[in-house]
Formats: sequence, C-alpha cells, structure tokens
Amino acid sequence: MLSLLWATAFGSFLWADPAFELPNDASPADRWLSFRGSLKMSGVSLDILSAEPELLWSVKTDDSFESTAAIVDEAIYLPSIMGRCYCLDLISGKEKWRFQSPDEDPVKSSPCVTGGAIVYGDDVGVVRSMDRETGKVNWTFEAQAEIICSPTLVEGKLLVGAYDNFLYCLDPTTGSMNWKVETDGPVHCSPSLVEGAVAVAGCDGIIRLLNVADGKENSSVEIGGNIASTPAVVGSRLFLGTMNESVIGIDWKKSQVVWTYRRPDRSFPFYSSPAVYEDLIIIGGRDKSVHALEQGSGKERWNFRTKARVDSSPVVVGKRAYIGSHDGNLYAINAKTGEKEWEYAVEGAIISSPAIARGKLVIASAEGMIYCFGSKDEPKSAAGTPAP
Repeated sequence: MLSLLWATAFGSFLWADPAFELPNDASPADRWLSFRGSLKMSGVSLDILSAEPELLWSVKTDDSFESTAAIVDEAIYLPSIMGRCYCLDLISGKEKWRFQSPDEDPVKSSPCVTGGAIVYGDDVGVVRSMDRETGKVNWTFEAQAEIICSPTLVEGKLLVGAYDNFLYCLDPTTGSMNWKVETDGPVHCSPSLVEGAVAVAGCDGIIRLLNVADGKENSSVEIGGNIASTPAVVGSRLFLGTMNESVIGIDWKKSQVVWTYRRPDRSFPFYSSPAVYEDLIIIGGRDKSVHALEQGSGKERWNFRTKARVDSSPVVVGKRAYIGSHDGNLYAINAKTGEKEWEYAVEGAIISSPAIARGKLVIASAEGMIYCFGSKDEPKSAAGTPAP
C-alpha cells in the first residue's frame, strides 16, 4: 500500500539534481550519500583524513545504531534501532531535528540522499522519504516484510530490496512503484551498478543482474548460501562475502565464479561488505579479522586481527582502511600492509560502518553513541587529494 504524505513543497524534492546522483567509483570529498558511497559500492572516499583522527565531538543517546550515516551540506542523517532518525550538525553535533516512527520500529537500513530528501526502510517494511531540512515525511511505501537493504538511487530510480523476496523500483519523488522483481529469498544487500544493470544478491544464493529500466534479468550466477554482503564492482568483477564462510570473486560478463576464498584454519561467515584498494578488496569477517584479498586470485595478502567479530564494512581513504568491530574499537589499518595505524575505543560494539566527508569520519555504536572524528586544524589543501 502506498501512502502519500506531502509534507513539503514538491519543488524542494530535487532528486534530479546532478550533484546528488551517486558517483560511480568513489564518494566525493564533500559528501557521503549512501551506505557504500558510490553506485559501484566501492567503499572508497576521496576525502582527506588525518593519520590519527581526533575526537571532535560525541553525542550520547538512549538508543542503539546499526545504520551507516549519510552526510551532506554539513548535516548528518542517522536512523536508529528505536525507530528514530537523527539529523545532527556535522561541525558541532547539535541536533537539528529528530523523527520518531509511531511504533518505534527498528531501522537497520542506511539512508540514501535523493536531493532534498533522505530515504530508508525499517524492520516492518516501511520505506520513508523525509525532507532533509525539516524531517517531515514526503511519502511512505509499504513492502510486506522487513527492510535491511539500504536504498540506492540509480538513473533517477530508487531501488530497495526487502525480506518479502522482492526488489522494488520506486519513483523517488512520489514513492509510486515502477516495477518489482521477485527472487527466491530475502533481499538483504544494496543494489550495485553494473553497466546499466544492478547486481542484487540475497538469501537464495544467487547473484542477479537486472536491467535498471524495467527489472528484466540479464544474467545470474548461483553461488549458494545466504548473502548479506553488498557486492563491490571493479571492471568485469564482482566481489562479496557470504554467510557460508566464503568470499567470492565473480566475472559478471561470463556469469561465473572465478575464485572462492575460505579461511583454511577455521570457518566463519562474512556479513561485512568489501572496500576496494588498488588490486585488493578489504572485508571484515565474523572470525574477528579483517582480510585483504587479491582481486585477481582471491589470495590473502594480509589479515588483521580484532578481539571480536567484524560486521562493519571498511571505508578506504588514501592508503588507510577505517573499520569498526564488535570489540568496541574503531581501527585505521594500512591498506597495503595490514598494520594498525590508529585505534579508538568507543562505548559499545560497532556494527555500523564509517561515513566520511569534509575531513570527518562519523560512526555510531550499539550503545547509542554518535562520534565525529577529524582534525582540529582543518586541512587547507583542496578536497579530493588522497591522504598521505
């Protein structure tokens, strides 16, 4: 059922503004618009971060967080497990507005910025579009089961998967449905752009490439096992983790698996989504480790140990990968060598992933803390220059 709740002037809802179309390969330095920052879900930011980021501010809430924040125009948007959405000032952490869903339905979906609005789903299957300035609801769309997937704006279409086994294509201005495609299991991951199609995976163990325009299936690859990880796209390859203890490299042009990585000494699932660094992908595992695998072969280049499982997804800035762990630490790892360069202990486990923009890293914890890290001396160099 579709419920249209026009709370703002229609003209303010500018999803077609090119500035808010997600970039293909990396997130620009001044904004973080969606879960993985780009349409190819690379987990790469072109921003600059200090080698040892300082805590600029923190905010304590009576809440809990699994979502990854969106950052745009010096505002942070972050949904919560208690069905709230917080809008905070990036510079000070001061709350601008707060939305509370009527039934406090948990939110694990990360928001997607669609111009004048943000969009996310909740655990009862409601997709909400909300005005970025006021927090008022523009429209809602109701799927038939929970939504963990973070929406993606592709070619003017809003794509979101649900646990009712459907991928939905919605109009971002009205919430009306353009098309839907049924799979054989819940859709957990976010759609990744692959040359006019989107790669979608879920709990049926199949990667599908669906045409953006009409949802028709171009091809599919069966890999077996449940999939929570969002695929990263590099050229003709897709990379993702699986819940059956493996990381997979797929040639999407040939519709075949080219390599499979399994830890030789013990087996644990991969819930984290990979980030791209040079010829590597970097991904967290429930084996309490962060793994760097060669894109060509799947061979492990390095392994970084934490003290608990890693469901957080890494973000690469320059030569460093930033990632959280259930051990309550936020880490900066040298992406080339796997050596720890920095860590910060937060209150509670970190399940969410970093959002990075304007020289700042924002992340939240399961204990209801929201943190912003950066440099107290703002860098004067042009945005987009890789960190040293």
